[in-house]
Parts: sequence; structure tokens; C-alpha cells
Amino acid sequence: MQWILAAALMILYPLIRMSRRQKTISQISGRVDPTLHLKALNRVITSGVTPQRWLVNEAMREAFDMKDWRALSAIAGSIAFETQSPPSETSDDAPPIDASKPPPSSSPFEGVDEQEWSEFLDRFKTKEPSFKTERAVGAYHHNVERLNQLDIDPATLSDESSQRAAIAKDLVEYRRSERKLIDDFGGDQVDIEGQVHPITISGILGVIKAAGPRNARQWFKDPADREAHPHTTETFLRTNGVF
Repeated sequence: MQWILAAALMILYPLIRMSRRQKTISQISGRVDPTLHLKALNRVITSGVTPQRWLVNEAMREAFDMKDWRALSAIAGSIAFETQSPPSETSDDAPPIDASKPPPSSSPFEGVDEQEWSEFLDRFKTKEPSFKTERAVGAYHHNVERLNQLDIDPATLSDESSQRAAIAKDLVEYRRSERKLIDDFGGDQVDIEGQVHPITISGILGVIKAAGPRNARQWFKDPADREAHPHTTETFLRTNGVF
């Protein structure tokens, strides 16, 4: 008798298991809209849900074993839509974006953060990005001859973002080649109309960019030169002290 019962169970067990599978899949498929399955699967992948997480769900295994892809996709959708989305970067509490300014630029100098670098660029800027003459172009009054030395085609500087990249390359090269000038005057003081100003690296780079290295050295050394070149003096006062 026992062997007869055992044989019966061996025959009936697969049928019972199949019936349970069909019931489970039917319930899952009925509560999730299968038309969303493709988007759901994509969201599962991009949200970092691993295949291992799929397989810990008994219903997922049942659907997979039966190759019921519609149910499998529906389950994936239920997992994807339960995954918490990151906060929106355009929340009501976020400050308004000023479309008139280019996005912040990464600082090319170690020890100078993005905010300080962007402030320096804003202070140095004297023209509109569309500014163009035979000798200079762009918002930062790039000298065409200097651009050619840097292997930068002036025609490629069509917007402020590209012009910011050019001034970064320009000043990185100046900081390398004019290290002695920076060491000679950095941390010193300069008198301008009776007011003493501690000299910082940003002020030195501003003067070098505005007047060139040779003229910059003379400007720092000679009070008469500072009076004779008010544009360079103004540039120093705007850019000094940022970093």
C-alpha cells in the first residue's frame, strides 16, 4: 500500500506544482499592466537591481521556469516602480538657474576650488562673448597672437564655455612659465593711490593676462607704470584676492 501511495504522489506532485505556478503567475500578471514591461525592465537595470534579487522572489522563479515572459516582465515592473527615484534637481527649493551665465567651470589649479575659479573669471570678464577684433576675441579679450602660441584657433571660440577653456589653458601655461615672477611678487604688497594691497596669485595672473609677463613685472615694480596703465591697475584690483 505504501509504495502505491508513493507512486501516486510522484505522479500527482508535478501536476499540483504546475497548478500552483499557473495560479501565482496569473495573480501577478493581473495586478501589473504588462504594457509597461519593457520600460520596467529598463528601469530595473538602470536602478541597480541585480538578477540575484529577481531570483529570490518565488513568483519570479516560477515565471522563469515556465518561460512566461509576460509575467516575468510584469514582476520586473513591480520591482522597478517600487525603487525610490533620486530627488529631482529642479525641486521648488532649488535656486533659479541664470541662463545668461555659462555653467561653472572646473578649476585648473590645485588648491583653487570651482567657486573661486568662477569668481575670478567673472571678475576678469570685460566683453561679451561675441566680441571680436583683428587682435582680440571673446569675453576675456583673448589676444589672437597668444592664442596661436597656445595652438588655439580663434575661430573655435564661438561661445563663453570655449573661451573659459581657453583662458584656463592660457593661465596654466603662464603659471608654469612665469613661476619666478609669481614667486618674486606673491605675498608682497603694492601701493595703489596710497592704499596698500597684499598681492595674491589671482592678482598676478590677472596682470599677466592683461599686460603680458614683461609688462606685468614692470607694473609691480614701478608706481609710475601703475599710473600710466590704468587698465592693468583696474584688472589687478578686480582679480586680486580671489585666491
